[in-house]
Amino acid sequence: MYTKEKIILELDILLKVKSGIREIMVLADDKNLRKKASELLNLLEDKPMIKVNSLYEMIEDKMKETKYTNSELNVNLYLLYRKLIDEKISEKEALDTFEMYMKEEEFNK
Repeated sequence: MYTKEKIILELDILLKVKSGIREIMVLADDKNLRKKASELLNLLEDKPMIKVNSLYEMIEDKMKETKYTNSELNVNLYLLYRKLIDEKISEKEALDTFEMYMKEEEFNK
């Protein structure tokens, strides 16, 4: 079964990929290759690139939201935030933990 998953990708990497595809379109002599490169570029450009808050901002916003309503979650988020700021955990680990906390919060409602 296929599920749609989202990834975090730095903007400069995405721009380099788009630039590389455009370069292939210009330099390629093969019509089929140019067509395929054009299709790939359209895939990247058709999807709206929504600017989402950084992980730091997401955690911080949720901390503010739960400050008076769920003190346990607030403390867990604060500890997660500090670990992330102090680079004791990676952004991937922090994101996984944050998502786990959000699922747990939904479950407890």
